Amino acid sequence: MMDKIDLITQPSQIINARISLLSSSLQPVGTFSGTIVSMSFNVDNSSAIRRTLALSVSSPDATGVLQSIESVWIDKIVMVEYGIYDFSIGDYQWFKLGTFVLSNSSYGFGVGEQQVDMNLIDLM
Repeated sequence: MMDKIDLITQPSQIINARISLLSSSLQPVGTFSGTIVSMSFNVDNSSAIRRTLALSVSSPDATGVLQSIESVWIDKIVMVEYGIYDFSIGDYQWFKLGTFVLSNSSYGFGVGEQQVDMNLIDLM
C-alpha cells in the first residue's frame, strides 16, 4: 500500500466517487460508486451554506440508484468519498469529503453508462 503522498502524486490516476445513503443513525444503507466526470467543491465561511459540492458521476451499475434518487434520497443524508486507485494493492483508497444533503439532481443515459449529476449542501 502506498502512503498518501505517493498515492496522490502517482503519474497515472484512476479517480472514483462513492456516494452512500445514511440512516438516521448515520450508518450506510445504500451505496453506489462511479467515475468522476466533473466535480466542484466550494467552501465559503461567510455563506449560510458553508460547503457545496457539484458532482457528476458516470456508472454502468447505477440503474437502481437512478430510479430512486429523487424519491428516496432527496431528504436523506449522504456521505461522499473520493477514491484514488492504488496500483500497488489493486484497489481504491477512499477519502471522506463530508456528509451532505441533496439539493437537486438529474441523470442521463448514454451507451452503456448512466450519469448522475448532484448538487449537495453540507449540514452546517
